[in-house]
Amino acid sequence: DGVLPVWGPRGSDIVFTSRRVGGSADLVHRPIMGGSSIESLLLRTREMKIGGNWTDDNPYIIYTGWDPETKLDLWMLSVADRKPVPFLQTAFNEMHGQVSPDGRWLAYASDESGTWQVYVQSFPDAGAKRTISLGGGAEPQWRRDGREMYYLAPDGTVMAVAVSNSGDVFHAGRPVPLFQTRIPADIIAFRNHYAPSRDGQRFIVDAAD
Repeated sequence: DGVLPVWGPRGSDIVFTSRRVGGSADLVHRPIMGGSSIESLLLRTREMKIGGNWTDDNPYIIYTGWDPETKLDLWMLSVADRKPVPFLQTAFNEMHGQVSPDGRWLAYASDESGTWQVYVQSFPDAGAKRTISLGGGAEPQWRRDGREMYYLAPDGTVMAVAVSNSGDVFHAGRPVPLFQTRIPADIIAFRNHYAPSRDGQRFIVDAAD
């Protein structure tokens, strides 16, 4: 059994969360090409783990983990040695981690302001931080060229933000609405409700009737 699948960078394999006998929540890898059904265990611990993003250059799988002291946190799992490393552990909730195509920035949602907002921090070392959303937001996604981001507003509107960086400085424009969806108003979920095409011209939306 498995839930919350995440595509690998080459589109030939996935990582998903599997609840196993004994109460552990595992991150499991499985190739989907060539007819192989072999699964390999990446990480086994008792706390829930929510896959979010496998970086384009392959070194890290970003996932959300639960800790009773620090709530939802963002972690990096090294693909090479299968070592989990915390990226953000705070007194607040952080989730929906997505690394930029160039591997230098991580977008995520946090409730540190009292409401869910989208932020960007440097990656793989957390540091310089920018607030991206206005009036609330979650589920950030990057356009494939890294020049635009999308997120979901609390009313279900898909928003777009022009972004760029110069050196170690991240620049973000003002969010603009793209289109309204029928996604439920409670946008904070463990999975994404939408996915943009590589060029940002089309979107797949999972919405309730």
